Amino acid sequence: MIVWPETLPQRYLRDRFRAKPNDGRLRTKTSTGPGKSRLRSRAVLKPMSGRLEMSGAQLDLFWAWFENDIRGGSIPFLFPDPHGGLPILVMIGDEMPEESNTAGDRWELSLSLDRLPVGSFEPGLPELPAGYAFLVQDGAYVLVDRVPIIVRVAA
Repeated sequence: MIVWPETLPQRYLRDRFRAKPNDGRLRTKTSTGPGKSRLRSRAVLKPMSGRLEMSGAQLDLFWAWFENDIRGGSIPFLFPDPHGGLPILVMIGDEMPEESNTAGDRWELSLSLDRLPVGSFEPGLPELPAGYAFLVQDGAYVLVDRVPIIVRVAA
């Protein structure tokens, strides 16, 4: 699993952080009275965005990591939880990262991320061959389209 580099800032700037979960409900209007509502899906992205302050060297490191490790934002990775918990599974969001120079060698990176849904999986998972494991986060199996993600374990 790819991890956010420890040499990059580990927290968004406090006054620039925004997060809002997408709506997983299915709502239907009725001809009279209150509308109907039910859960459409628990697999809802939780977008977050903000700015990170860094030096020019850190910015160069970020862009190299972005292009090489997460292939231009196409691969999920673990990112420090903005609320101080365990790292969370994310992908680059709808907006690509954007840099701006604030002064001299000080830069701000605007970073939009989508927190990916994780969930539990029923007992009875198949036994995996040696060298493979199920990806687990926060004590729950990471699922994509209700299928657990299997990762190869480095020897």
